Amino acid sequence: MPSTVFDEGLQGTLASKYTQSTALAATRVRLYTAISPTLSKDSVRANFTEVGSVMGYVTKVIGSTDFAFFLDVVNHWIIGTAVYTWVFTSGAGLTILGYYVTDTANTKAFEGEQFAAPVIIPAAGGSLQLTLSDKYKQC
Repeated sequence: MPSTVFDEGLQGTLASKYTQSTALAATRVRLYTAISPTLSKDSVRANFTEVGSVMGYVTKVIGSTDFAFFLDVVNHWIIGTAVYTWVFTSGAGLTILGYYVTDTANTKAFEGEQFAAPVIIPAAGGSLQLTLSDKYKQC
């Protein structure tokens, strides 16, 4: 399922393109265990319950070289793809519903996705690999 872009982060994203003082960059990938209400274009940062500091979980920082870009000149798309992997240590176990992307201060959500089925991390630990693929078309 493709990610949903949230209205909450749009102004900051466009402002970033033009280096405005209100710019916000998408710099963190977070996993969530609950969301209310359900995920939609109206979702905001406050709707998500991020995985706590359990089983070695840490938020992933989007680095300046994480994404590979491909220009589709036929369809006029630019496609960016990055892969992030979480390794979980032993603990109580986790049920992860999806991911969302925020700014550094964790005040605005830019996009997110609910997985087709929850990802269960057993008490013995495990891993989760996520491929972010984003498309942009302006013409």
